Amino acid sequence: MSRGERLAIMFAGYILASSAAGGAFSIVAAFQSLLTMPINPDPADVPLLKVFLHIVIWVGVTFFMGLLWAICIGIFALLPSAFFIGLGEFLSIRLSWYYALAGAIAGVVALFIPAELMFPYAGPPSLPSILNLIAVCVPGFVGGLVYWRFAGQEAWGPIALCPAARSWLAHTVARN
Repeated sequence: MSRGERLAIMFAGYILASSAAGGAFSIVAAFQSLLTMPINPDPADVPLLKVFLHIVIWVGVTFFMGLLWAICIGIFALLPSAFFIGLGEFLSIRLSWYYALAGAIAGVVALFIPAELMFPYAGPPSLPSILNLIAVCVPGFVGGLVYWRFAGQEAWGPIALCPAARSWLAHTVARN
């Protein structure tokens, strides 16, 4: 496989991972909105048609917001994801948990990027709540697994091409 083909596979894998992460983010956000929704004390006050319409609207909005979130995730998570993808390719890392954790970390880093771009003089960023961390870690985890399934299993780099470098790396890791 040539480098151009490999780069095309990596790019397509990133697009698929961003799409999966956008879908996962919209589902997580929808469930968070359900968790924080006020509960109606008397279910008899709500007609069945209104409940059905709310469910249809909820599913439709979740689907279309997933597409929009995929674009946002693809933009804001590009730099941290490129770092982890490049490192995985260079070191020929083919482990699913590496890409899953890398996606979660890229999601957390991408959480701070929009705030820094929109409010550069607002001071240091505040710590996000646990719900915000879950809302970016779960889609990052899903996106990392999708990238691994599509492109990460075939990772290759200088270490994969050079048996001497691979044995040196294995010896160094085993010694530490």
